[in-house]
Amino acid sequence: MTSRIGRTPAPPVARPGAGVIRPRYGIFIRDNVAKFRTQIAATLAETNKAIAGGKPGKEVLGDGVLQGTELTRAKAAAKDLEKALKYLETALKDLGPVR
Repeated sequence: MTSRIGRTPAPPVARPGAGVIRPRYGIFIRDNVAKFRTQIAATLAETNKAIAGGKPGKEVLGDGVLQGTELTRAKAAAKDLEKALKYLETALKDLGPVR
């Protein structure tokens, strides 16, 4: 950044606390991780419910029933959601107890 008068550069501005994680940010992060875990668990429950109501056979678009490729993709998504939940559980343990 240059100053408006002359061609000398403006002095650098020091930002206090730059690069420091404050303790309250840990609480904020833990709360967000817990919220994401809850949302993923709800999505997994809904996905498993849809998989249970699915039928083998060719898919029919717009009928509201998982069939064929839709059912296969839903099962793969459920596995990924389970992995995400398992990972977030370990992340919550590493962040410490909830107060």
